[in-house]
Amino acid sequence: MRANQLLGKLMNFDENISPFKNRACGFCHMPYAGFSGPIPSVNLTMIAYPGSVDFRAGKRTAQRYTYAPNFPVLNYNKTQAAFFGGNFWDSRATGYLLGSPDAEQAQHPPVDTQEHALSDTACIAFRLSTAAYRPLFETVWGAGSLNINFPANTEQICDTPGGALIFGGSAHANSAKSRRPHQGKQCFRSLGEFH
Repeated sequence: MRANQLLGKLMNFDENISPFKNRACGFCHMPYAGFSGPIPSVNLTMIAYPGSVDFRAGKRTAQRYTYAPNFPVLNYNKTQAAFFGGNFWDSRATGYLLGSPDAEQAQHPPVDTQEHALSDTACIAFRLSTAAYRPLFETVWGAGSLNINFPANTEQICDTPGGALIFGGSAHANSAKSRRPHQGKQCFRSLGEFH
């Protein structure tokens, strides 16, 4: 097994990547269920899976990892007069921003208030910087890739669903960015500074 494959498996089942350290990506993306939701009663009723905060559930069923990476960027086919590509029917992840709908989609669950509920995407880097498998992460992504000077209250912010909002920032850098471009960028960058 390659190092990046092992890292992916460790990250997929790491419950620390949620505010209460109780939900891993694998909770909704189980290998034996085609990397989708593994609980039949949920699949047959509410479809969406419970998130880190009890009694909150996401907006959609968990996308299967096995085929999602193969989807192209959302595009319109004039010959067939139809849209193709992207992830999800609501076009949540078109792929325009990153060139990959799958990579774009993966950014949403960690900061969705109904799913992992982290207060900022920087909390993922913070949690990875304290993970037992940090050496493997740095083997794959480069030595020092997690050397980030986080503010002293980062753990408190990341342990609080919507923490950035509670502590004066924005829980959604993109929405803040659309309203106040410079403040949105600053809010997003302020949680962690690389050195």
